[in-house]
Order: sequence, then structure tokens, then C-alpha cells
Amino acid sequence: KNNVLINNFDIKYSSSNNSFRPNNSTINFDNQFIYWLGRFVGDGWMHISDSKKDNNYIACCFNSNDISGIKGFIDFWEKYGLRAHPIKHKTKNLVQIIVYNKELALKFQEYFPFYQNTSDTKHLPVFFRDLTDEQLQILFDGLRDADGSIKDTLRNSIDSTSIKLINEVKELLLFLKIKSSIVTRKPFM
Repeated sequence: KNNVLINNFDIKYSSSNNSFRPNNSTINFDNQFIYWLGRFVGDGWMHISDSKKDNNYIACCFNSNDISGIKGFIDFWEKYGLRAHPIKHKTKNLVQIIVYNKELALKFQEYFPFYQNTSDTKHLPVFFRDLTDEQLQILFDGLRDADGSIKDTLRNSIDSTSIKLINEVKELLLFLKIKSSIVTRKPFM
């Protein structure tokens, strides 16, 4: 059993331009939050700094054509008073969305303690084994929407360089009684 609490949590806002309200907000640990955790696992990263500057954040990357995903991610954080900063990549067909807040970044570090800002250290949140089947499916859906595809009605595919993540996804699917296999493919050229 993990020691990470899976419940609503409070974050504080500074009076900087990174928030709309100079007060506390409670992030609801609901299905929508779990979905965005899945998207974060696939295409997200975080930065936590010891410096006094406010450069602590979580971020997620989206294909520029994923208008509903981009809008959904921005709307999700903004309903809690956090400003989500979209940045269109200059040469690639993608948008990076950065949410600056140290407490949020620290919460994500608690959820993903083995993540070292490299794709091969990605993993599911440490509490994934404590989620309900419905929540596991939602977490998987978020991950699949970030780093996967739907081949047909019976087959989903997820790509990752993280062995830990692949093994955890296999475990998640076993919890859901969904058959799965792991295939090593040749790298994209």
C-alpha cells in the first residue's frame, strides 16, 4: 500500500500573474483530474527548482490539431484559478501548455517520485493500484489519448521507452481483466 493520499488537495496562489485569485483553491481528485493525470503520464513533464524564482511547473504537450485536448487542459486548470500558458512550437506541430505553481508541481512529484524528466523514467502515479476499476479505465484513456492509438474496436496501442510504465500498464489492464501483450518495435527513423 502506498502512502500517497488520493483525495482533494489545496494549493495556494501567490499574488503573481500566474494565478487569477490570491487565495487557496481545492483541486478535486475526480475523474477529470485522473484523466489529465493519464495525459500527463504520456506527454507531460514537471520542473521543480530550489531557486526563489517562480519557475516550478507542470506541463503537457499536445498535437496542434488536438483542439479539444488543448482547450480541456487549459479549462481544467483555469477553473481552479491557475493560468495555463500555451506555447506553439516554432517548427513542430505541437503546443506545450505550462501551469506554473510550486505546490502543484510538488504534488505531481509526490505522485510520480521516480520520474527524472526523461521518457524512460515515466510511470503511472504511485497510487494507481488503489484506484477503482472506473478510475483505472479513465487513467488508461488519458494515457492512450496522449501516447497511444486505437487500432480497431478491440485493439489499443501505447508506445513508451519506459519499461516501468509498460509493465505498470500491463498490470493496470490485468486489474481491468483486459488481455494485453508487449511488443518491441523498431525505432522510428
